Amino acid sequence: MPELIIIGLAGSLFFGVFLTFIAFLRYLRYKETIELAKQGVLRSDMRRGGKRSSRSLRWGVILTVMGIVMTCGLSTIGLDPYSPILGPWLLGGLIPLGFGISFLIIDRMANMETVLDSAENIRFDDDPIPPHKQN
Repeated sequence: MPELIIIGLAGSLFFGVFLTFIAFLRYLRYKETIELAKQGVLRSDMRRGGKRSSRSLRWGVILTVMGIVMTCGLSTIGLDPYSPILGPWLLGGLIPLGFGISFLIIDRMANMETVLDSAENIRFDDDPIPPHKQN
């Protein structure tokens, strides 16, 4: 029984440190944004019309590949002829796979909005000859 407690505490400590680090990075980014806003400057990823950050694409690819690998790895558990082939253990791979695919869809939809916005700004000229080339 003490071994289970130690394993549980170690797992909680690992995930606690990991989540604390992520929270700290987000806090630093927030403070940076506030300081830049006080100076009247926006970060390049916050400007309209600037280059769009492809975070959702990166995370989508990472989670999709991780989900596929984990699903393939966990599917070998069910290869025993006396047990079902599919089981609840596959959720460990299917959940990240679903999140990854959703991030890829989000990125694709954001790209479509950007393309549509830029397509609306295109001017079509009925006169095929430019004014400086006439006569």
